[in-house]
Amino acid sequence: MISDLTAMSLDPTKSLWKLHLIENYNGGCVLFWRIHHCIADGISLIHVLLSTADKTKDAPWPEMRVLKKVDTPKKGKKPGKYFRDISNQLNFKKLKKTAADIADMGNILSRQMISEPKTVLKGTLGVRKCAAWSEPFSLTDAKSVGRAFGGTLNDVFVSAVTGALRRYLLEKNTIMDDLDIRVSMPVNVRPSGTELELGNQFGLVSLGLPVYIEDPIARFREVKKRNDKIKGSPEASVNFHALKTMGMAPANIAKKTADFFADKGTAVMSNVPGPARSIYFAGQEIKNIMFWVPCTGHIGMGISIISYAGKVTLGIASDENLVSDPQIILEYFNEEMQNLLQLAQSEESVNKQIDAYQTTKTENCLSHIMNEPSDTVKAEGFGRLKKMLTLGVKSVPFHKLLKKYTDEDSRFIEINGTRVHYCDQGEGPVVVLLHGILSSLQTWNDWVESLSGHYRIIRLDMPGFGLTEHFESEPYSKELNIDFLNRFFESLGLEKFDIAGNSIGGYFAWNYALAYPEKVNKLVLLDPVGYPQDLPGIINFVNIPGLSNLAARVTPRIFIEKSIREIYGNKAKVTDELIDQYHDMLMNPQNRGVYVDIFRLLKQKASSTMLCHGINEIKAPTLLMWGKDDPWVPVGVVKEWERDLPLSKTIVYDGVGHLPMEEIPRQSASDTHAFLMS
Repeated sequence: MISDLTAMSLDPTKSLWKLHLIENYNGGCVLFWRIHHCIADGISLIHVLLSTADKTKDAPWPEMRVLKKVDTPKKGKKPGKYFRDISNQLNFKKLKKTAADIADMGNILSRQMISEPKTVLKGTLGVRKCAAWSEPFSLTDAKSVGRAFGGTLNDVFVSAVTGALRRYLLEKNTIMDDLDIRVSMPVNVRPSGTELELGNQFGLVSLGLPVYIEDPIARFREVKKRNDKIKGSPEASVNFHALKTMGMAPANIAKKTADFFADKGTAVMSNVPGPARSIYFAGQEIKNIMFWVPCTGHIGMGISIISYAGKVTLGIASDENLVSDPQIILEYFNEEMQNLLQLAQSEESVNKQIDAYQTTKTENCLSHIMNEPSDTVKAEGFGRLKKMLTLGVKSVPFHKLLKKYTDEDSRFIEINGTRVHYCDQGEGPVVVLLHGILSSLQTWNDWVESLSGHYRIIRLDMPGFGLTEHFESEPYSKELNIDFLNRFFESLGLEKFDIAGNSIGGYFAWNYALAYPEKVNKLVLLDPVGYPQDLPGIINFVNIPGLSNLAARVTPRIFIEKSIREIYGNKAKVTDELIDQYHDMLMNPQNRGVYVDIFRLLKQKASSTMLCHGINEIKAPTLLMWGKDDPWVPVGVVKEWERDLPLSKTIVYDGVGHLPMEEIPRQSASDTHAFLMS
């Protein structure tokens, strides 16, 4: 019945709303409102609903209120004044305050110009709309999913919708590849306190749903990343004022423009918060609330999410020509929500089992192995074994990492939307330090102590590691990192400097010197990546089919300990504190699993001769420092470096592994100082 009523136009000679009473539904009745969107947006209409309802079953009749008549201006605003008002509201000075804002606006407009891929969800529209709604889902359960995976309620629902649409598209034999489908999402731009005012005050943002991702956790993380990016974007405000401006155009132009932009998406998705507690109408409790967002242009599907009294319901209104039975998608949505809930409960269960195991079985084993030693020794041994058995499922809260791994020398700066953590210490000629894979700027702590009396030392957490966010916009690549480094150096006003890098940090260091020879005085490369080679076992292991998704979610501490002991020449120098540092940084919730993408890239590039392209063109004087016992980048490749850089200097350290700056910090720092001063 609702589908039939939805297909009927409202009478333009009367007020553009209509209320239907539908009797005999589930032992009660339904109030079905049809309201033209020109009257108000979703936030305001919720308050209209609330104003017709009561908070209690036996609420008294409301007192009559006399509304004062407000005289409307006899003359409309002149177009010039209207556009001045828009200009004031846009506040272009603020929008243009940085190049990043302008770039954001350009990106917004450019995204709108990209055509949406053709799927069974797009096509020629008919007249009739098919309306359907899901069974209510517990809001408490949805919140537990968000907590488990570090996201918001909106992230949870959008992820489940994405999974449901993926299932439907697969059922229709759609080729996934890298398929994204875009949805337009209304965003409230109302000033606080104006919720009771009618009218529309929302902007639209375009969100790509990654339906190509099969793994639900990986899909959740990608949805969260995209949602987070939208939150910091001016897209909603820009589009709000664009819509207002469009409304001033002649009707035929406004319609064509609206249709043009509408065609760039597959669906409209709206998430509206409803009353937190039950409300009453004419003395009867309202059991549930649902709404269906309208569509414009040639969009054939509206997806609506609303919360009410501890429950969440999803509604779909689809064009009958495209999706004749939207109930299938809703069933998939419920299955996706249940799947996410089970995964969240599994994670919680695993953590509880680990805690239980560590606090009972492990203590019993320790008591037996240690033959009932003193309480102090037993407690220390138990704590160490408990650390070793940590599976690394639960992330370490970012605020705890900040407290533990920052000090008065820590700085944060934003580069192209990526928040970067760095340290700036000492005075003198500038030396930049770049860490390697799985590492952070802490790897240079001892060098800073030795060299900051002679140099201004700048070290940073590379994107995706330490306390620096990962790249949001593009896949991890050499080119992206080199461009990022150059923007970082420009932001700090660095014109000429020396640069040192370890492992993949060395790879970025020599590639930067190759791209910007005028900026680099000298190069210091510690066990750098540069020539085709066999990959370390950890990279091959993580790239085993089926393991990458698991590795992105589970990071056992003992796995990290094994890797560190493997790359140290002197195993006695591997302390619990060192292992904690490496493991903690990989448990940063902002970067969980990013290293898996980087390992995948290394797997693709490690055997390519393009890896070393340009080494023989490096102009900067170069010091090569190598641990003779390095298992990750074997010392044998030094001969290739010396062949292509005949004027370089080489130092090989006996008994040292992949990290000379950690194993022999004083010696390696002293050798670096001598080279830079020569």
